Amino acid sequence: MNDFIGLIVCNLIFLILAYGINKNNAELLLAGYNNMSKEMKDAFNIDKYLIFFKNFFIYLTLYSSVVFFVTLYFFNIKITAIAYAIFLAIAFIYFIIISNSNKFKNPNYNE
Repeated sequence: MNDFIGLIVCNLIFLILAYGINKNNAELLLAGYNNMSKEMKDAFNIDKYLIFFKNFFIYLTLYSSVVFFVTLYFFNIKITAIAYAIFLAIAFIYFIIISNSNKFKNPNYNE
């Protein structure tokens, strides 16, 4: 059971992020968005970003658990921890790249 405590804690954090951050508290909790000027916030499609944000963390919870259990089935806990960490690192690199793209520019905003 001790092998699963880290997985359970990470999954709880990911799900709290997925379901806890919404449009009402995004100005306080989302790094980067909370420091934007009013014009930049108008140019940023927060609704579309929050859909991506929620889906990312839900899928991260599911897929990282699959990686954990499949790796644990075939290998020992040390290799499982390494595979889990590598998976999370790759997932967060993807998250950073997509979050910084122009994908969330508001099409209704005219500069």
